[in-house]
Amino acid sequence: MGKQSTPAKGLQINGFNVIRVTYPPATTHYIYVRKHETSQNTPSTLALPQDRTLFVVNLPPDATIREVSQLLSPFGEVDEVRFGHGMGSKAEPSSTPDEDEEMAEESAEDSDSDSDMEVDGPKKKRRKLSKKQPPKIIPLPTSDLRILRTTGHTAHVVFQAPNALQAALKPVDTPLKWPKSRHPPLGLAHYMSKYDSLRPPLDVVKQHADSSLEAYEFIRERKEKAKMG
Repeated sequence: MGKQSTPAKGLQINGFNVIRVTYPPATTHYIYVRKHETSQNTPSTLALPQDRTLFVVNLPPDATIREVSQLLSPFGEVDEVRFGHGMGSKAEPSSTPDEDEEMAEESAEDSDSDSDMEVDGPKKKRRKLSKKQPPKIIPLPTSDLRILRTTGHTAHVVFQAPNALQAALKPVDTPLKWPKSRHPPLGLAHYMSKYDSLRPPLDVVKQHADSSLEAYEFIRERKEKAKMG
């Protein structure tokens, strides 16, 4: 059997430079890079510096920001990595601890706006009564899982200096080595961690449910009191 052919140095496909990436022990992956070009329709707040930004295609679906930064660090210091839009994964949590606290925050706002007032003396001076603190929602535990994106997804890599971008666009003699990383977990360990994170202990679930109901009742009572004047 003949040797498997590999792309020659400086090979380009549709304007993209081809870079070989090796995984241990003997797996080869290919990524495609070119200079980023800002679209005219891109809002200024989302625009990336064209002289420092590399557009990368065909990244592994489980790649992390840290791994991409380390992979391209031979060209120069990486300032930022932005993965492509619309590449979210089902591995991403449907809610965050901040979202779990929204109900408690709403109850706090109701408490501030609907504070009880007491009339004191002939001059009818008003003073606030002591306010009952809104209950806090106990969040469910979260775990640090990889975000699994679609195969062949993209990223914009912003280097700290323009010369790093120029170095990344030059033909590469030797393949880049994918960084070794076991955190967040990979492969079977990822799915085992995900399984455990979706099944927290019953006592933890009960604490979350009870605290959520307390927050809901607090909001409901405050709104009823406000309606009654």
